[in-house]
Amino acid sequence: MATYYVDSNATGLNDGSSWTDAWTSLGSSLSVAAGDTVLVSSSHSETVSSNTYYDYTNATSALPVKVISANSTTGLYEKATSIQIDHGTVNFYDIVFEKNAEFHGLYIRANDLHFNGEGSMVLMNDCTFTFCQSPLLNVGDNATGVGICKFTNCLFDFSGGVGHYESYVSRATIADFINCSFVKYSASYLFDQGSPAPLADYYTPVTFKCCDLSVYDTIYSGVSLQTNGRKVVLERCKTKAGFSVFASIGSQSYDGLVYESSDSISLSSRVLGLVRKESYAGVVSSSTSVYRSSGSSDGDNDFSWSAESTASCGSINLLDSIEICKSAESGSQTITVYLAGSASLNNDDFWIEVESPSEEVSPTAQSKFRTTKPDPLATPTALTSDTSSTWNGTGVGTKQKIEVAISPTIAGTVTVRCYLAKPSTTVYVDPKISTTGNQRVFNGVLVDGDAAPSGGGGATVHPLRSN
Repeated sequence: MATYYVDSNATGLNDGSSWTDAWTSLGSSLSVAAGDTVLVSSSHSETVSSNTYYDYTNATSALPVKVISANSTTGLYEKATSIQIDHGTVNFYDIVFEKNAEFHGLYIRANDLHFNGEGSMVLMNDCTFTFCQSPLLNVGDNATGVGICKFTNCLFDFSGGVGHYESYVSRATIADFINCSFVKYSASYLFDQGSPAPLADYYTPVTFKCCDLSVYDTIYSGVSLQTNGRKVVLERCKTKAGFSVFASIGSQSYDGLVYESSDSISLSSRVLGLVRKESYAGVVSSSTSVYRSSGSSDGDNDFSWSAESTASCGSINLLDSIEICKSAESGSQTITVYLAGSASLNNDDFWIEVESPSEEVSPTAQSKFRTTKPDPLATPTALTSDTSSTWNGTGVGTKQKIEVAISPTIAGTVTVRCYLAKPSTTVYVDPKISTTGNQRVFNGVLVDGDAAPSGGGGATVHPLRSN
């Protein structure tokens, strides 16, 4: 796996081999091999023609191409300050990103932006998208198979529009928006479900986690849910009063709406108990034969979650856990997740995302988002060794833990998601989160530490409740 370079200011051989000889256009990098890294100078700028495709055809889900904004002097990750991939001001020109690629820290200015999974995955992280003229955002257009488009820590700015506005998710695409913000043009909705019915006859689950959606009245402007149904999930998002997902449901079917701890929206129920979750990346299931002493218990059995990845698992095709939740009081505290396996894992093999109650002086329902995943140019390091836990069962020779400090200004729910990106690996996770620093007492017994409360409510509490 090789590293290549892009910098519009380079004056060398234009072969991508170094910062001096960097390609002057990102389009020159499209033939790199699976697993290669393309570093783009944070001061890079280029204007592209209409219908420009960033299609890394050699990439695979296990070995995606990584396109990363970097400081051309230090070589370290640096979110673009002046980088632009701009297709000008003429209406209805497209910039399309697709095919098993990760893009980190880019600044994109366009009229029409398309993100096509087409049976694969596209990850946009820490990117800014500004729209001009007739803004159009299309996630999944022309996809020929189920694709995944994931946006994390991204800003979508439609405020520069002066004409037609349309934005939708379509064509069998799974779309995730995590910790994203939106600046609207003029429409009161985010996605258009009117003519030409972009959601018709295609299963389209969309999830918003920890997003600021407060500029919109509704997510979908019309109803084109058709027969296959839709699933829309909002988790801990900031919304305005009177907000709704659909302008109207009518007689159309849909698979489900889940509102969890979002402003102006009621809390949905959570299903508890033993779990099994299968995906192309592997299987997450409950294990009663491998577990941590004084860890998770359903009242009858001690258990852990076994995360067993396939050979296709990788940095885009992640194996992610069921969410782990618990209540937390306000104040500084540390969240700890314990795990065990047959070998030591690095922080790019296994990491967690933590969403905790707001840390703002005037708190909102938009939670604080943190990830322990290293930045794309950091040297991976081993997870912290866990020298205090006792694990039972086979295959747990290496014990590790991940700690994250939080400082919520209001009590609420802490949610942890675990991600495994190492192929053909089995990891056991204790879904009982340890909280130290700011702990509660119930009937004179510690609640938020490793001891379970007793008296009144019984000797144990389910680990997904307030243990």
